[in-house]
Amino acid sequence: TGAYEVVLETPLTNGEVINATATDDVDNTSVESEPATAPDSTAPEAPDVTINADGSLVTVMGEEGATVSLTTPNGLIEGLIENGSFTAPLDPALTNGETISATLTDAANNTSDAGTARATDSTAPEAPVITDFDGTIVTGTAEPGSRVTILDESNTIIGSAAANTDTGAYEVVLETPLTNGEVINATATDDADNTSVESEPATAPDTTAPKAPVVDINTDGSSVTVMGEEGATVSITTPNGLIEGLIENGSFTAPLDPALTNGETISATLTDAANNTSDAGTARATDSTAPSAPTNLVVNDDGSRVSGLGEPDATVEIKDPTGAVIGTGTVAKDGTFDVVLTTPQRDGENLEVSLTDTAGNPSDSSTATAPDTTAPEAPVITDFDGTIVTGTAEPGSRVTIL
Repeated sequence: TGAYEVVLETPLTNGEVINATATDDVDNTSVESEPATAPDSTAPEAPDVTINADGSLVTVMGEEGATVSLTTPNGLIEGLIENGSFTAPLDPALTNGETISATLTDAANNTSDAGTARATDSTAPEAPVITDFDGTIVTGTAEPGSRVTILDESNTIIGSAAANTDTGAYEVVLETPLTNGEVINATATDDADNTSVESEPATAPDTTAPKAPVVDINTDGSSVTVMGEEGATVSITTPNGLIEGLIENGSFTAPLDPALTNGETISATLTDAANNTSDAGTARATDSTAPSAPTNLVVNDDGSRVSGLGEPDATVEIKDPTGAVIGTGTVAKDGTFDVVLTTPQRDGENLEVSLTDTAGNPSDSSTATAPDTTAPEAPVITDFDGTIVTGTAEPGSRVTIL
């Protein structure tokens, strides 16, 4: 019958063309038969897919004549491989790391595996959103998978964390809590190192009291200046009542009427907008006022001590009639003093008692009279004519003739 059957060692499954020849016993060979085509059951290889640098074109390379199906974020693009490739515009351009895929389908309707390409990511994430900030933990949302960075008012990084890859939620725990109304911002940076603009600011709670203010009284005691936290409310306690004000441009100045000239102390506190109150700052007025002269002076019976009343903390000085200092001491906090004399005074001497305050201001002096427990010296008779006796005796003493 001339029928034949040839089993190929390697099956042909991709539309390959074959021919046959016949050779007789004497080695004569025929011309080739009419060609025959193998069935095509082999899909094309997955294509190579390329997106250009600015994301405006895609090129697919693969099996000649195959139909191209491109899946993009903006829809399906179809074409045909000619001269080894197919190129199509992308509008809008892909600039945010988008992925596209392409398959090839041959004439026998065999479809390849997908080839993929990812666009260059030159698009910054949108600014993150801060939803809550308690001074220690910052929470919010950002581009999924981006790194969220927290910045303080001087643009110093104070914390960072990755946003959830699915939801974009993030939580950043600050190493150093902010407790004084500080303002923060957040940025998001994607995998391609594109950084967003800053978020809307968020403000830390203010639980920190202002520092104690600096308080200054001018030389003549007519005004007081308080320096401290800007915008804080000032409360000044003076011997003459309360003065209130506001720190503007770093300070607050108020008149003192009457002027403070006797070493008086005043104090001031600051209270911020969150109602946190500082410790007190203090100042002492210049003491240019002399103490009053001492009063209630008493020399004890044996003339060894002088007591009285005067300005607390003042120094007491006692002089004898010759001007020599015979005793010093200090007025107690209750305004009393009791000074021991170096030389007892027992002959009715007038003693000068004065005070000098801690600023060196001297008082007028007061007089204390010593007891007179000393008998006069014997009088001298200088002449006696039988009727009249003359002579000398202690001044002011009564002379008796016996």
